[in-house]
Amino acid sequence: MRLLRNFSLKYQYFADELTQLLKEEQSVSSAEKIHALKGEAGTISATFVQKISLAIEKNIEQKQYQKAIKDSQVLEQELHELFRHIPEVIKQLAVTVKPVTNTISEESVDVISLIKQLYQHLLSNNIKAKAIAMQLAPAMQDSEIKQRWQTTETALAELDFELAADELLAVAGILNINLTES
Repeated sequence: MRLLRNFSLKYQYFADELTQLLKEEQSVSSAEKIHALKGEAGTISATFVQKISLAIEKNIEQKQYQKAIKDSQVLEQELHELFRHIPEVIKQLAVTVKPVTNTISEESVDVISLIKQLYQHLLSNNIKAKAIAMQLAPAMQDSEIKQRWQTTETALAELDFELAADELLAVAGILNINLTES
């Protein structure tokens, strides 16, 4: 939870600072800043921020500053969306997320509920699925489901809702959660 709060505070004005560095074509400073963001975004499972950060980093390496500036506008929108959901995620983490095992206990009912909500959002191609996935990420570290969960997150980051839904079905199967019942 502290990690999310610190991320939010640290990167609140990031896009403006990065854009200024890019306009001044300060490749070293801008590359260092975007590289740090890319790593921290990965740490908190903000794969969509991590992905756009990688694109900006490559543009900086290739001295394509105008392209990097355009991508930084997309990054600003993604960060804004992420920051909007962080308080909700922190609240959910404080109350509901417990380590998940193959046998779901009563304590993990909220995790099951979030998985079901995520599945419904994926089926309807609803971007709110990203926020729910962020809430679930800490609970999805069990070795049997971790790889499938990472594939789910990656598909969602790429807005491939169909693949994300398929992978989430596999995760739910491992956890003995029926997502197809009405």
